[in-house]
Amino acid sequence: FIWGLVLGVIGIVLVYVLVAKKYNIDLTMQRARKIKAADLDEFDWILAMDNDNYRDILGFAKNEKHRSKVALIMNFSRPNTNEVVPDPYYDGRFELVYAMLDEACEAFIEAMKK
Repeated sequence: FIWGLVLGVIGIVLVYVLVAKKYNIDLTMQRARKIKAADLDEFDWILAMDNDNYRDILGFAKNEKHRSKVALIMNFSRPNTNEVVPDPYYDGRFELVYAMLDEACEAFIEAMKK
């Protein structure tokens, strides 16, 4: 069982890497980490892709300034929809997730220019 789980995770990671590579993005040196309370002091924005993470991040907020730094990423390209990004780990929609995040990131960059 454990080897099947490990191989499944490796396969999912490989798909992430291959989809990114298709768009000339190199993820091989990227590393994830958990968000911590100090991140709300250190970063200007923390963007969540789904409601559970959004709520969890807000749980670290100590004040309104912290809360104002947290947003659902899709609200930048699709304002006030509170649309979430699906988790491709469960349904395999890696291309859709890439397209959604590409759209949202472009909108975020434009919003930061204003």
